Amino acid sequence: SYLRLVYENDPSRLADITNRLALEVGGEAPMVKTYSFTQKKAPAVYQKLFEQTEVRLGDICRDPAIQTDFLKIVPLVHKRGKTIKVLPPNDLSLMAEDEILFCMRPSQKVYFEANISNIHTLDYLLTGIDHPKGSFFRWLENKQAG
Repeated sequence: SYLRLVYENDPSRLADITNRLALEVGGEAPMVKTYSFTQKKAPAVYQKLFEQTEVRLGDICRDPAIQTDFLKIVPLVHKRGKTIKVLPPNDLSLMAEDEILFCMRPSQKVYFEANISNIHTLDYLLTGIDHPKGSFFRWLENKQAG
């Protein structure tokens, strides 16, 4: 439905999208999925927004293994309330209840969903710091800092 809106309003824009998908998603058969940034569907993003931490679209599309790289994913359409934007920029600040239609390689889905659901993964993408997760390692970090 979002893609039909793009096609009906600006067919040349659809050609731009097709080219970007070929370049950034590649030859694998892509999947298209809409994600809502709610407490249930994207708990890590929702928590950061609740804490008034800025989360940008580009932050959640990065590869957690190589922080400077992006996943093979393209945000196609962003919907906030009644406002719809095609090919939203990476510097878009997310807000609770935003909806974004993504196109991605199926192999990237698990990484993307970890980015938006796992608070440790998202925190690492936002800060570049991999905080200790286990009790022993938190104790050790506090001991070394104190």
